[in-house]
Amino acid sequence: MVTPVSGAVAEAGPGDLLERREELHAIAQALAATAGGRGGVVYVEADGGLGKTRLLAELERRAEGSGLAVLRARGHDFESDHAFGLALQLFENRVRRAAPAERAELLAGAAARAASLLTPSSPAELSGPASGLPSTGDGLAVLHALFWLTSNLSEVQPLLLSIDDAHLGDEPSLRFLLYLTQRVEELPVLVAVGSRPPAAGPAADVLPQLRRHPATRTLSPAPLSTRGVGWLVAEAGFPGADADFVDACAEASGGNPLYLRELLGVLTRAGATVDADTVRRIGPRAVAESIYFALGRLPDKATALARAVAVLGPDASIRAAARVAGIEDADAAPLAAQLATAGVFAHGARLDFAHPILRSAVYEDLRPIERAWGHARAAAVLGELGASPDRVAGHLLRCDRGGEEWAAGALSQAGRRALEQG
Repeated sequence: MVTPVSGAVAEAGPGDLLERREELHAIAQALAATAGGRGGVVYVEADGGLGKTRLLAELERRAEGSGLAVLRARGHDFESDHAFGLALQLFENRVRRAAPAERAELLAGAAARAASLLTPSSPAELSGPASGLPSTGDGLAVLHALFWLTSNLSEVQPLLLSIDDAHLGDEPSLRFLLYLTQRVEELPVLVAVGSRPPAAGPAADVLPQLRRHPATRTLSPAPLSTRGVGWLVAEAGFPGADADFVDACAEASGGNPLYLRELLGVLTRAGATVDADTVRRIGPRAVAESIYFALGRLPDKATALARAVAVLGPDASIRAAARVAGIEDADAAPLAAQLATAGVFAHGARLDFAHPILRSAVYEDLRPIERAWGHARAAAVLGELGASPDRVAGHLLRCDRGGEEWAAGALSQAGRRALEQG
């Protein structure tokens, strides 16, 4: 029987704020400093499902309760090429809603240069191509103007600028955030940035600089512990759940609150028997929908690459995955970076999924004939690339090569090696 635990976990609160005591304490400190006139940056970096958005929402709620004005923006992949898109989300409505006299004050002095930015036609005029922001001239003038607009707004009321999914933001806006960060401690302004680890593009150039800045406090919410998983299992209404069931839920979800909730939701809707075997069987299906939502926002070649890596298994090389997926070698690395940013692949040199349950979800979604073809293709590609006989044979055993001579030779070689190794 799993019951809600007491102590530190319970104090952290239910849901996505479970086991987030340190993060909540850091948020409280940042808000107190801002209320005292010293601004800063709270940078929340986490893979999908670990609660960065929920932490930002809690920060916004507390900021409003503390008397701060809250301006919000969110990055989107379809807006990442629109210059100053995030900045417009932050400021445009606030400035336009202001009475004429207040608007004149907000855009007074050095902030005047931002006035034309806050009209529909201005981004292209002021920033040049969305692919890059000039370091001098009008581009820098706009950054300076946005800083003074922020300063003027903070004189009216202490301010929280909350930007989620910054890894999908446009470069000029991200450079504005960096420009502001270098001066934010002078103002009663708190900047809150939520981001997945950026893998490529403008975000990968700018966000690490913002993250490392002395004014920035970085929060990295971790997966839930087994104890935290047990709390959510009990909260979801599984009174008969035992320790094995909780362990299976922790293993299947990797402690990711989003995946865990998806899993528990599927179990509840299915009226499934509460036992560990059921969890292990249902687990991959529970997250398949969220994974394919992420893949649906990427190019079709990214889905092909993800399926190829699901078939090949851990430690797949870029070259092997590209050939199994039927894409050019040169395309594979950028696509892998996009998959990592989307939370599907792990960050790092290895070409692998962020968690085994994601690999299972993608693999189980393949029809039997697609799996068989994929393993046949993997065996052929690995054989051509000089992989070990064991790896080639592992794929051949999952498909029917129809007695092809090369396949029989590969299986025989693997068999002899197995005998030699006892």
